[in-house]
Amino acid sequence: MSLNLEFPKHSQENIAWQAMHRYAGKKAIEKAQIIPSTPSKELQVIEKEEQENTQVMKNDKEIASAAKKALRRNIDICINDIKVKVKAGWITLYGEQNWNYQRESARNCIHIKGVKGIINNISVKSNKNMILAFMWENLAIQ
Repeated sequence: MSLNLEFPKHSQENIAWQAMHRYAGKKAIEKAQIIPSTPSKELQVIEKEEQENTQVMKNDKEIASAAKKALRRNIDICINDIKVKVKAGWITLYGEQNWNYQRESARNCIHIKGVKGIINNISVKSNKNMILAFMWENLAIQ
């Protein structure tokens, strides 16, 4: 029996070999051949972004641009309402969001090496009309 596999990353190749050893045994996989494939453009872009995130950012401008990029990727938040400032490795987030989960999501999506900390000064908008409607419903039920 022969087995031909293609993997875009070396780490995936190692995982495949370990799995084959574990489940098939040494004799069964002696003839197995793993063919390295050329990664697609899409994989190359993702790998490049992963490398950027693992590099230690050196100055505040690099950190700010990486933080903005991370916020743009987050679909939970409204990016137009958030401002990013970086000083001495500390990221400060300013602005307003409609819900608290958006506020927390904005803070949690930023994972950059070299950052000392993140200060989340995003406030949650209080929607008076929603509060009044909720109160009116509760009064009508009683």
